[in-house]
Amino acid sequence: MFKTFPSSKTMTDLSGSVLEYCEDIITVKNLENKYVTCNSAFLKAFGISKKSDIINKSLEEILNIDPIIIETINNHTKNILTNKKTYTHTFKILIKEKEKIIKQTLIPIIENNEPKGILSISKDITSEENIKKNLIIQNNQLHTILNTLQMHVYMKDKNNNYIIGNKHAEDFVKQGKDHIKNIHLDLKEALPMINFEDKYVLENKKSITKEKLTIDHQGNEHWYSVSKTPIISNSNTAEGLITIAHNIDEKKLREKQKETYLSTLTHDLKNPLQAQISSLKMLLNGSYGELNKEQQDIINMIIESGTFMNEMLYSILTIYKYENGIVELCKDYFQFDKLINTCIKETHSLGKEKNINLEFTTNLTDIECKIFADEFQLRRVLSNLINNSINYGFRNSTITLSLSKIKNNIIFKIQNSSPEIPEEIKKQLFNKYASGAKLHKKFGVGLGLYFCKKIVEAHSGNIYLEANGTNNSFIFELPLMNETEVENTIDW
Repeated sequence: MFKTFPSSKTMTDLSGSVLEYCEDIITVKNLENKYVTCNSAFLKAFGISKKSDIINKSLEEILNIDPIIIETINNHTKNILTNKKTYTHTFKILIKEKEKIIKQTLIPIIENNEPKGILSISKDITSEENIKKNLIIQNNQLHTILNTLQMHVYMKDKNNNYIIGNKHAEDFVKQGKDHIKNIHLDLKEALPMINFEDKYVLENKKSITKEKLTIDHQGNEHWYSVSKTPIISNSNTAEGLITIAHNIDEKKLREKQKETYLSTLTHDLKNPLQAQISSLKMLLNGSYGELNKEQQDIINMIIESGTFMNEMLYSILTIYKYENGIVELCKDYFQFDKLINTCIKETHSLGKEKNINLEFTTNLTDIECKIFADEFQLRRVLSNLINNSINYGFRNSTITLSLSKIKNNIIFKIQNSSPEIPEEIKKQLFNKYASGAKLHKKFGVGLGLYFCKKIVEAHSGNIYLEANGTNNSFIFELPLMNETEVENTIDW
């Protein structure tokens, strides 16, 4: 608010030195609503050649503007002069045959508590308003899509506070009520694991996807598929996370039915097959009389074929269970370093054949090596990685194994020297049926590393390959969890 009313010359000097280069449209009017001065932005906006063309003229004398808009602006001006208060309003106007949205602030110029004129500051906000309009439309569309989804989608901040979600989410998060399936979950039972998962996602800035078994207030079991993704800021810090959860009871029921059928089928096929193999072995051992060399060769071939079929049946059932999250982890405390040493001893003879030496090192204490996990399943992972390293490793070489800890993760690493792995194989190495066996003229169906990946991920871990020419390192990381954190959960 101005305390004195400057002369026209003073105002012209002021606008010339301060306001001339302002992008906003700035004008000054006297009490008769006639222009005293303006800046260049006003002239440019309305195509006026010089300032003298507007001096002592009203808006309607200068521009061909809708009379209703002129009347509205004049009424606002009168109110400003009467009330001696600043006022801001928005209106639409045609400028060079284009509709523009103008935001205008009217400020009374006061001298000795009396109004002497009006200072007007106007800004073209057409682009901003169009962006805002489009954002509102897109936001409404997004909300419509999210509310239509038969799942719970919500956001939490880094302090685990609920921020926003679709129409189903808030009651699901705060009360455990799934209105979609009419299920009331026992949050007291589920919260410890939920909080642990949220903490893991935020601290490690990694997404996780799980199928989880939960319990309702009646003690009934329900399955949910849950995906959690961190919200990363420009400074690479996790500011919150987005969770998508939906009930998969029907899917699990179908899987259970398929599992029952498949288990029955494989069992019914394996029993007579195993009986045939046993009978053939007895025949081969001479239990029913001596066989000549040709007969023994034929029997051996049939036994090998039957054994291969038996293994195929086992693989079919195993693949199905891993893919559908049927296998449950049996977790307990054990010494990870001792398990590694056991696996090394089991493969000693295999390494000896190629004169390959296995060396294991760790700087962890006994307490740090003690983990809570499924020892049997991790033994499968270690055995597979060690066997692969020996099978594909160079003769007369050394394979190094190490165990370390970074933050809340325990890390196993096995490094060998072998023929360089082609890029196309690296990309699909952990996929089902992916194998480099053909390159080395070996037999392999490509399920070993696939199973390793499934087992490690079931422990909320990560497995990957670091390769540099002939130096290859297979690494897997496991988050250190205790018995309380995994209680009543199935991680598949």
